[in-house]
Amino acid sequence: MYYILLVLFLPFRIVRFFYFLLFGFFHNGNHILVEIPSKFASYRKTSIVEWVTGKDSEVLFLDFLNDLDLISKSTRIKKVSFHISSELEFGMAELSNLAFQIERIKGKGIQTAGFASSGDIKSLYLLSHMHKRFSAPSGEFTVLLPAVESFFFGGLLKNLGVSVESFASGPYKSFAESFNRNSFSIPAKENLTMLIRSIKTQLLDSFYDNAKIESKILKRPILTSQYLLEIGFLTGFLEEENFTENFCNKDYEETDKTASNVEDDEATNSDIHFFHKKKQFRFFPKKKKKIIILPLKGNIGMGKKEEEEMKSDAIHAYPVLAALKSIRQDKSVKGVILEIDSSGGSAFASELIYQEILKLKKKVKVYAYFQNVAASGGYYIAAACDRIISNPLCITGSIGTVMIRPNLRKLYNKYGVTKQRLEFYPLREIFSEYGQLSAESKEFLNEEIKRVNGQFYERVILSRKKTLKELETLAQGRVFTGKSFLASSMVDSNQSFLESIEELKKDLGLEQVLVQYLPSIYSFKSMLREFRFGLNLVFHPKQMLKQITADKGIQLKSEIASVMASSLKGN
Repeated sequence: MYYILLVLFLPFRIVRFFYFLLFGFFHNGNHILVEIPSKFASYRKTSIVEWVTGKDSEVLFLDFLNDLDLISKSTRIKKVSFHISSELEFGMAELSNLAFQIERIKGKGIQTAGFASSGDIKSLYLLSHMHKRFSAPSGEFTVLLPAVESFFFGGLLKNLGVSVESFASGPYKSFAESFNRNSFSIPAKENLTMLIRSIKTQLLDSFYDNAKIESKILKRPILTSQYLLEIGFLTGFLEEENFTENFCNKDYEETDKTASNVEDDEATNSDIHFFHKKKQFRFFPKKKKKIIILPLKGNIGMGKKEEEEMKSDAIHAYPVLAALKSIRQDKSVKGVILEIDSSGGSAFASELIYQEILKLKKKVKVYAYFQNVAASGGYYIAAACDRIISNPLCITGSIGTVMIRPNLRKLYNKYGVTKQRLEFYPLREIFSEYGQLSAESKEFLNEEIKRVNGQFYERVILSRKKTLKELETLAQGRVFTGKSFLASSMVDSNQSFLESIEELKKDLGLEQVLVQYLPSIYSFKSMLREFRFGLNLVFHPKQMLKQITADKGIQLKSEIASVMASSLKGN
């Protein structure tokens, strides 16, 4: 059937061939301006929603990386000018992926220049990878190297009459310490210090390698453009409009129409895509196999059975399981990359997703790619994959289990509130937030922690081919960077996002594939749901407030304890 369609559509492909041949003369630019946005989109709108609400200015991160990749492969582009937004809201993983693509562009002999009127260490990091660097004369950059300043509510909660009991599988699982201590425990402090130093070292080394900027300079809280020019980091000063509007002119100078200092021809994204399509054109193209990229981002939980759409900020088991099953049933799919950015969550939900990945792995190759965070439940999910690739700056590990239970009895008593228990039986108190746990209940919860932690260990041992003794030195809640975890063989490689796709293509023996990204979809149904929610909030505020309170789980009643006791958290 496929070949019959090729023959039927041959006349249209001949027309397309002549289109590429004739209109190539109108796409002859050699200097392109790239706007690095402050943030990237987390979902994709359907066509009908775009028609109703308009097209968003934000782009998906993978789409942006692909555009940079096409620039690096272009034989026409001679120079790229990067305009960097003042406030970069994305994480270190996105930052290092952008830097990698800039280096790839430079490696093809393409000149690069960057401009940032102001910003922070992320802006300077991107600038450090450019051939030429510019800023406004009055520019300022706030420099904050990685550090931790954590709140501890132990004393406050104690004064309020609230105590928080924690049950953890190791001394480094420090999630509960913010609620029952006034400072980090020694093991947690040592582990977090090591993590921060690892991230900081990677950043400082990169600055020195690319721009010869020493660490003492980056420890100054504010770096002015004037100072950066004096130490040789900046090439010169420019007004922002000159950089963005006159980027094809010599030295970015404003000029009249009769001037002769226009050095380059302006290129656009449409030019880049035009020549890429022209290069890929075939009269009789082969049927492409598919690589699916499925983003899994946010806290891991069960969600609701009736959920149909995956969320952009949460990993809910039910829609994820449905998505994985759908991919498994698609015979054109040959490989899958799970883009993981999660600090963990429900162990039960993680196990369900793990099992579904094992089913998928029988049909296709499955890779995991770690972005900013892939810890605890995030790592649990990845253990089912054929290969784990991590961003070197990713925070990962935290292999272990923790659960917290609040005791609000003293708080209730302070305000004259009491509870009377009827028909309580042994262990039933676990699901109540009123009163201390009995020794029997504590023993039960500790056994549950051991059971779930043992299951977690089994998954990791099977995946990484470690002995229990070897894993113990890397687990118990310890956190690492992707670079540190590579040294311990807990991930298979440190690469960029696009490199992970290229590696999977190579592993599959495929040159031409259709890479399909499956972010959460903002559909017309989603829009109607929000519209209906807004109307209900206006006309039925009491009912909606009650629903919101219940959904968020912020009521001070026994349901809180039930949720916290029944879901063994991996954060």
